[in-house]
Amino acid sequence: MSREMRRPKAAAAPGDEEAPNPEARAAALGNSGGHQGSSTLFLVALWYASASLAVVTSKMTLQSLKSPAMLSFTQACTAVALCLVVTKIEGLSKEVPKAAQETILTIGVVYSLGFLLTNVSLMAGNASFTETVKASEPVASVVLAATLLGEFPTQRTLGAISILIFGTALSCIGEGTMFSTVGLLTALAANVMFALRSVYTKKLKTPSVGGSNVSPKVLFLYVSCVGVAFNVASYAVSDEPSLLAVVSGFRVEGAPRNLPSPVVLMLINGLCYATYNLSSFMVLQRMSVTGHAVFNVFRRVFIIAATMIAFRVMPTPYGMIGIMLSGVGFGLYITSKKK
Repeated sequence: MSREMRRPKAAAAPGDEEAPNPEARAAALGNSGGHQGSSTLFLVALWYASASLAVVTSKMTLQSLKSPAMLSFTQACTAVALCLVVTKIEGLSKEVPKAAQETILTIGVVYSLGFLLTNVSLMAGNASFTETVKASEPVASVVLAATLLGEFPTQRTLGAISILIFGTALSCIGEGTMFSTVGLLTALAANVMFALRSVYTKKLKTPSVGGSNVSPKVLFLYVSCVGVAFNVASYAVSDEPSLLAVVSGFRVEGAPRNLPSPVVLMLINGLCYATYNLSSFMVLQRMSVTGHAVFNVFRRVFIIAATMIAFRVMPTPYGMIGIMLSGVGFGLYITSKKK
């Protein structure tokens, strides 16, 4: 009886020792996709929660201090600190092309001015009203894109913008006796600043400027650094209370006494401000620009609802219709841009 010759089994190449079968590979990929989806949902939840807390604590701080420049300064400082930690952990290069530096400086100035104006608007009126008016930012974006970039809107975009304008107008009417002209004008001005930020960010990616390889997190770091300098100057020319007085427990006359210390509020607010901006960037890295914009629509609605609950401010029926129309118009604007 012949003996069967057996050849020794060849050594497996690294990584081939336990090659999974197709079913196992599909399961592994499914688990990986599920993990990716779960982490994205966590980041979206973090984005929504931190953004809502940032707006609520901004309003509370401004009720106690009425110091928008000081609040903007602490927001920028906290953002710089958190960005330095994140960029260090991820090993991101902080170098930017020389041609891009002027554009980044401009982005930092308009971005910082936008948040300063937002804080003034929050100080002057209801937080939900400010956020509703800020939902009309695409109006400023369309006008500036046509004026500065020669990009003209389609009929679908114009229709969405019309709904946005009408919804914002109804929201103003719905505020009734709580309506604030200062709150409206500063929120609209903030929209212009944030729209300019978008225009210059788009310019940053052009070949002539050469900033397409700059990480969004590094960009936010430098923008926040500009914000620190900008808000120091704003605070210096204002008549806001000194930092020493605030640390010592200063509150404006008539400020609610059931609120935490303004120092504690500003620290929480700065952390939330930096977290929601960074988590927004991280969500954007995991999905398309359009998908991110859709989530941004619901973020705005979520914040408006959260501020209404936090401050127990309910709009009139006209105001509620205006808020809903603003959300619909914003959503239609996003879908019109992807066509």
